[in-house]
Amino acid sequence: MPIVGIYVKLKEIREARGFSQEGLARAVGVSLNTMQRWEYNLIRSASFDTLEKLCEVLECKVEDLLEWRRTNS
Repeated sequence: MPIVGIYVKLKEIREARGFSQEGLARAVGVSLNTMQRWEYNLIRSASFDTLEKLCEVLECKVEDLLEWRRTNS
């Protein structure tokens, strides 16, 4: 059975924009632990406020951050 889910591409975008995890967490207004959970795809829900702030700080769109994936693993 295929595995499906939302993949968060935050690490790639963060690094391309020159942010550290801690710096981005501070700019977005979340804890470092929360930022790490985003990057390791461990979040189970996200507020629109957080998504909006991430997009604002990283100058990107929601679809740049999130991707729906299906694997045949």
